[in-house]
Amino acid sequence: MNFYKRVFTSLSCLFFIVGSTIESKASPETVVNIEVSGNRRIEAAAIKAKIGSKVGEELSTQRVAEDIKDIYKIGYFQKISVDFTDGTLTYIVEEKPVISQIVFEGNDSIKESKLRELLKTKLFTVFDVSKVNDDREIILKAYEEKGYYLAEVNYELRDITKDNDATLLFKIREGDKVRVKQITFLGNQQIPDSTLGKIIQTKEYNLLSWLTSFGNFQDAVLERDVQILTYYYYTQGYVENRISAPSVYVTPDKRWIYITFNIAEGEKYFIGSIDIGGDLLFPKEDLMKLVTMEEGDVFNSEVVNAEVMKIATKYKDEGYAFANVIPMTTIRAEERKVDLFLNVEKGPKVYIGEINFINNTKTRDKVLRREMAISEGELYNETKVQTSMANIRRLGFFSNVTLNKPQGAREDVVNLEITVEEKMTGTLNVGAGFSSTDGFVFTSAVSEQNFLGLGHSISINANVSKLNQRYNLSYRYPYFLDTEWELGADLYRTTRGTTSFTDERNGFDIVLGHPFLLDYTMLYVTYKLEDVNLKATTEGNVLPSEGSQDGLTSAVTPMVVRDHRDNRLNATSGSFQSASYEYAGLGGSRFYQKMVFTNRVYFPLPYSMVFKVNTQFGAMYKVRENVIPINERFILGGVSSLRGYEPGSIGSTNAQGFRIGGDQMFVMNAEYEVPIIQEIGVKFVLFYDAGAAYSDWANVWTTDDLQEDRIRQDYGFGLRWFSPLGPLRFEWGIPVDREPGEVPVNFQFAIAPSF
Repeated sequence: MNFYKRVFTSLSCLFFIVGSTIESKASPETVVNIEVSGNRRIEAAAIKAKIGSKVGEELSTQRVAEDIKDIYKIGYFQKISVDFTDGTLTYIVEEKPVISQIVFEGNDSIKESKLRELLKTKLFTVFDVSKVNDDREIILKAYEEKGYYLAEVNYELRDITKDNDATLLFKIREGDKVRVKQITFLGNQQIPDSTLGKIIQTKEYNLLSWLTSFGNFQDAVLERDVQILTYYYYTQGYVENRISAPSVYVTPDKRWIYITFNIAEGEKYFIGSIDIGGDLLFPKEDLMKLVTMEEGDVFNSEVVNAEVMKIATKYKDEGYAFANVIPMTTIRAEERKVDLFLNVEKGPKVYIGEINFINNTKTRDKVLRREMAISEGELYNETKVQTSMANIRRLGFFSNVTLNKPQGAREDVVNLEITVEEKMTGTLNVGAGFSSTDGFVFTSAVSEQNFLGLGHSISINANVSKLNQRYNLSYRYPYFLDTEWELGADLYRTTRGTTSFTDERNGFDIVLGHPFLLDYTMLYVTYKLEDVNLKATTEGNVLPSEGSQDGLTSAVTPMVVRDHRDNRLNATSGSFQSASYEYAGLGGSRFYQKMVFTNRVYFPLPYSMVFKVNTQFGAMYKVRENVIPINERFILGGVSSLRGYEPGSIGSTNAQGFRIGGDQMFVMNAEYEVPIIQEIGVKFVLFYDAGAAYSDWANVWTTDDLQEDRIRQDYGFGLRWFSPLGPLRFEWGIPVDREPGEVPVNFQFAIAPSF
């Protein structure tokens, strides 16, 4: 008998007993005294405050019944009975147990710590049936997400002590995973199964399913898949498509599921006439210029929505925050065309009232407010609002950022409510790997990207291998003293090895930055002071006398950076440009000038694929008659430039065969990234590299193998994994026209993002 049945039975018995007692009397009884008994944790005064019966009044069964209901509403009692003897009305309560312990039984596939995080019921709270039932559903949902669709969860109270403490036990029977064995599409004549299979979220079970959720069956996901397929067909011109509810067959052993989608594609439709009407604040010709669709194009609902947004944004940028453009379609079945009429409803013109931030418990308001491109009191502007949202997302402090626009104090005022979901911004990473060139590689990093909630970043990094070591302490203070200036500093020690020499550096730098001319553009000025020590890589070799000087470098570097990527660590769209000029000679004993130009472009492709291109040019010049140090000259090869060659193996050599590099350089890298396990960030990459480090441009394009500074090329493939330890890169580069001594395939490993 469950809880509610017990309550009903108790109330029924109470009504019978009290009613019989009163009816047996010749005259009504008077309440002389009211008492409470059985309570342990709840004060009697708190209970009496809910009792409507009064001393001196006649006993009323209806009033007593109401009292019982009101006492139940307190939420701490599982049973209430009443006694009326010699004028004393006593409410006898039985308190609900207090949960002193929560245990799980039968949970082999989900850790107990994970289940505890999900529960609404907390320790040392009163047992609440509704909360526990909610917890049961939450646990079932967690098992469904892992593929245990037939899991069962029950609960019971155990070990109830005399103090009414109890243990809440969740009894779990996981059963076997129900996996998707096969997905079949029927009726699709124009769009192949392979394309539809990539679009839907339900996937067939495969050998990699232990790494992903592929193969797990969920009803809710299957329902979304019907909507996804319907929408996709609309984007391909099939405006009369019909996707029936998929049929699901479960095998008798309840381990496998077969899913069949029945599709009626219909005919492909094309754009007919296009017109705009409604509240036209601009000449129709100007609005029509925003529409890139043309008559005869395949009807694509996604393109239509994009056109609608462009027109709506034009209105919203003029203050009409709630402007709405309704696409109205007329189908001409005989001609297989869709006439499109865009009806504009401008709504009222409004101003920005309050700008409020919600859920930023760590990040301070000013960190968010300074990213806003629009201010309180301004006329509403959609472009500025969306720029503000993009700026906040680019901070990298939040897993989700959403916007709400509630009514302000007046009808012509709208408030902005920006709700954020903060994520962990501090990391502690320790990792190790192996490279054919560097041997074992050890890396560790401690960083905090939102220090004290002020948006400051601080990090300590160590990267150690046979050829290269780097230890770095870095600090960045954006909006220094609430200005637009950015202040940064680094303290470092590095060792870099090439095929000819090793250089060791100990130093520090100070960086100042400020927005510069264009959006997303910064001007940085860096001053560095470092002590440099050079030595030959091979024992017995002697460094060339020219350009091999050790000593102190004192340099200043102005740099202009424009960064319009959607993600700085894993860009899928946008671009990045930088231009720097380094002048070494402000004191110290080492003198040179170095210019470097970088351009990176990212092209998003269907199915989350990305094509990206990096080009880089560099040139060095003497300062007066001083020789350029060899470790400042350009030397290529390795995971950051030409991946088909050993690090530091591409560049000019002197007469003794010593690798001195070139005073000019160019590199081009092209990559084609394909996600293969998107849920955990695993990607496959194809790449092509070309570059040269040279001193004489005439040598770059020669086919003479004796020219060490000629252009070199390679191609290859690799795997990328954005792991908890950081971005891991495993890449195999194949040199083109390799020379004697160069390996046919060069394996590169790095714990660093690509460009």
